[in-house]
Amino acid sequence: MTLNQVPEGEEIERNILYLQVRNIDIRNTEILFNQFVYQKDYLEKNNTNQNYEATMKLSMQEKWLKFFEDTKSIDQKSCLIKLCEYVFAIPARNANVERILSLMSTQWSDERNRLSVETTEAILTLL
Repeated sequence: MTLNQVPEGEEIERNILYLQVRNIDIRNTEILFNQFVYQKDYLEKNNTNQNYEATMKLSMQEKWLKFFEDTKSIDQKSCLIKLCEYVFAIPARNANVERILSLMSTQWSDERNRLSVETTEAILTLL
């Protein structure tokens, strides 16, 4: 998922099995395998490109976005899009949640314990 190196055959097989176990709707694993091969070709070309160092400094999400933007054929990325949707749906860290809980605890304190949930929600929305 990091797009730092070209995927090997064993990694591709493990990814396909991972998706199948989690019932992710990939109707044809041959198509997904072909898309991984297409991605491998793309990364091999990109690794020889002058922009390699700049690309490696991008975040994982930005690398995938660049891959999808550079890929013109939707057939070569439809299953990979599903894989990215699955992986990127789960936040990597909980800093946003912690921030909201911290803001909420400063608003809903012992002194202000009679605030309704709606009022607290409105205050947090304004912050």
